[in-house]
Amino acid sequence: MNEESFIVTVRELFQVSRKSKDVELFDTDIKKFIIPMYQREYKWTEDKVRTFIRDINDQSKFLGNLILYKNGDTYEITDGQQRVTTLMLILAASYNHMAEDTQEDTNQEQKFLLQYIIKNHDFILQNDTIGQFLKMNKNSIELDISEAADVYSQKDIFDNTYKVVNEELNEISNIKGFINRLLECKLCLLICKNLGETESVERIFLDMNFKLQKLDVEDIFKGYCFQNYRSGFHDELKKWRIDNNRVETDNR
Repeated sequence: MNEESFIVTVRELFQVSRKSKDVELFDTDIKKFIIPMYQREYKWTEDKVRTFIRDINDQSKFLGNLILYKNGDTYEITDGQQRVTTLMLILAASYNHMAEDTQEDTNQEQKFLLQYIIKNHDFILQNDTIGQFLKMNKNSIELDISEAADVYSQKDIFDNTYKVVNEELNEISNIKGFINRLLECKLCLLICKNLGETESVERIFLDMNFKLQKLDVEDIFKGYCFQNYRSGFHDELKKWRIDNNRVETDNR
């Protein structure tokens, strides 16, 4: 397996652009980041989201490791999806906070933020477990999670997280300063490419999480299912998970 690693800022990450000695470190054909189906659900608590935002507001900080797998013209997020999702929700909510009450069109501050949110006329972050979860509505960005696409029943936690993010932004007196600090936060990035015949990105996900963080039993089972079943059966796995979630909800 071919691997590359380097330090990036949030600004460089969401622009998918960084050069070192005139060498482009990101692959130039990348169109978006994808949270793949084998990933766990979004599980950050309200307290963790609030602490994350407040820490960034105090100063630019190191946000840890991010592991990506190059799959065609996309990067699959193998590790770090909780942070990347939270960062995207913060950027989307900040875009809304930049709007003026009487404006009808996007203002300059919002246009500045869009370069980190949208690429090639589409949101740069896609989550296969909930579908397209953001949408543009005039000069604001809204959550838009359909029940049919919500494989792991995450709508409520996304709605609550977005509410918490907005509450925290309301408490920040200098939004522009906060955004600049957020964009200068750094991550250690590892990009995996060219997997061997016996390797799989799902295997990388399982190996990493066994070693670094305890997975729920359902997360482990889900990862093995997506690793061992041919891609033609993945829709059936998704349908099984949706039906299972509905049974669990009905029995509560």
